[in-house]
Amino acid sequence: MHIVSLILALLLGAPQGGVMAGTRTGVIAGQVRLPSGEPVAGIRVAAMEAPEMGNQDAAVSTMAGLTTTDATGHYRLEDIPVGKYFVVAGSLDNLSYYPGSITVTSVAPTENVDFSLSDSYEGVIDVRVHLVGAVTPVSRSDVRIRSTSSTFSRNLETNDKGIASFSGIPYGDYVVSTTMILMADALAGGSSSAIRRDLSVTVTINPNRPKWAVSLGLLRPGVIRGTVRQSNGTPAADVSVSSMNPGYQDGRRTLVSESTTRTNARGEYELPASPGEHFIRATAEADTFYPSTVDSTAAKTAGVGNGEVASGYDIALVRTSSIRGRIADLPADSSPPSFVLVSRSGRDAVVPSVRLPEAGTFEISGVPAGSWDLFAVTGSGIPELHQTGKVRVDVDNKDVDGVMISMNAVELRGRITGLGTETGTVRLVPVDAIDGALVDAVPGLEFPSPEGEFAFANIPALRYRVEVNGLPPAWYVADIRMGTASVFNENVVTVGTMPLAPLEIAVARGAGTLQGTVDGITPNTRLTNARVVLVPDEPRRQNLLLYRTATIQANGTFAMFPNPAPGSYKMFAVSNLPAGHAEWNAEFLKKYDDVAVPITVRPNQPTSIKLDLTPAR
Repeated sequence: MHIVSLILALLLGAPQGGVMAGTRTGVIAGQVRLPSGEPVAGIRVAAMEAPEMGNQDAAVSTMAGLTTTDATGHYRLEDIPVGKYFVVAGSLDNLSYYPGSITVTSVAPTENVDFSLSDSYEGVIDVRVHLVGAVTPVSRSDVRIRSTSSTFSRNLETNDKGIASFSGIPYGDYVVSTTMILMADALAGGSSSAIRRDLSVTVTINPNRPKWAVSLGLLRPGVIRGTVRQSNGTPAADVSVSSMNPGYQDGRRTLVSESTTRTNARGEYELPASPGEHFIRATAEADTFYPSTVDSTAAKTAGVGNGEVASGYDIALVRTSSIRGRIADLPADSSPPSFVLVSRSGRDAVVPSVRLPEAGTFEISGVPAGSWDLFAVTGSGIPELHQTGKVRVDVDNKDVDGVMISMNAVELRGRITGLGTETGTVRLVPVDAIDGALVDAVPGLEFPSPEGEFAFANIPALRYRVEVNGLPPAWYVADIRMGTASVFNENVVTVGTMPLAPLEIAVARGAGTLQGTVDGITPNTRLTNARVVLVPDEPRRQNLLLYRTATIQANGTFAMFPNPAPGSYKMFAVSNLPAGHAEWNAEFLKKYDDVAVPITVRPNQPTSIKLDLTPAR
């Protein structure tokens, strides 16, 4: 309750309240006059608890007594608990305070607390707007103060020193604010349609604290500058340059673009970037990361401060080579093939520039040094109408000739057992990064027949994990077998050129239920990206089917869905789980080993657990 509580009480005419038996009380008495000296009759007077004031916050105050002046302007506030108080008189639009606080004792009445209704105000709020983490002032920033209990408000623009000073302010609670643009919109140029939010703080002006110095720190984009050059040292004009931040994609560490620009005729770039460390990527025939590497794990970062300019981040484009060859057994009526390069590490996929000199032949340019799987893809429409071929190519800064790709048509048949009359879907999901036409060739969802049978045709030669979805709440995947061998612990099916053994997915009834509460959630904590994470123990740690996450409700409760399979797990609650299934990444999980709690999910049994919220690391 702030001063607004008192104002509402004055308006509603709340009577002077009682106190608990045994409480030591005292009396405050005095007279209220007009500025001319004449007594004021019939005006409400209240005793308001004088709280301890922080450095920059609204004080919490409660009303201890309320009365009305008599015909001579005198008032008497009785049964006021011992303590320190402000005495205030007036109406909503014109409150006046006795100068200073009053200390009430039970020994004798506090008398002669006389004061006049004010026609002028002494409150002062000095606001300084600056960049976060620095003393750099922000000039021409619009600053507003707004009363929380009346229509009083003012606007000022900061001067060259980033200062806006407000004076003559009535006592009360005030919201002090300035506008900031979300970082994503600021990086995009801060258009008129950008979302703007107020950076604000609430302060209390009263006789004990009539003057405030408020500091508002803004986060502004910085600028990263540099020059991009070809591998021979000449400027690289009109090349795309991006600032990249670490992220996750299906549990793999990846880089996510934050902002992009292009080099000028001299190869120079100027890139807006949020404060912090960034990877810088230049894209010509191939991606090159600062200072000069195609391997993002070997790249160095560029650092920029809040609103600062960082220069000298020059990039030398890597040398690229060409791959020339032929597709064997390509039908004459086949559609022109597309090509995708997938790094043997599984981290990167590239759609290269291709020339088709004649039917069945190809020339791929712009290939950086490295070990690659080269895919050729033909067909269009549904995945089953595509055909793919794959060959390994090692590029070592020189052209590669005579490459031969054979097209393959690999089929995977299987069935789900144990479902009875229930239904579900089966899907193959690539483990490694892919792109381009290869994405179109990956099989889609399969709906098993009433007998539980399914088939995937023309599967590209990749590694896959098996996803089973749509099971009823009590059901779970108990085993995955290729022929006679279980692949459940890893859940990886490797497709090559040879025929595949049948895939059998065993489903069972008896999943457990898991719910609980998360403690340690401080007031005003944003839970939008907070999650509870369930991680299977070894040897099932690689099976992504078994992982679960749950959102945390405002009251701290959570419930896992789909219901987890029986087994042993680790659990933790984190304030911010990065997008892209970071919980599938082993390095990410290591950060939370010390807070992960062991738990056992038993068949058909409910399990409840209490966790502490861990700040994101």
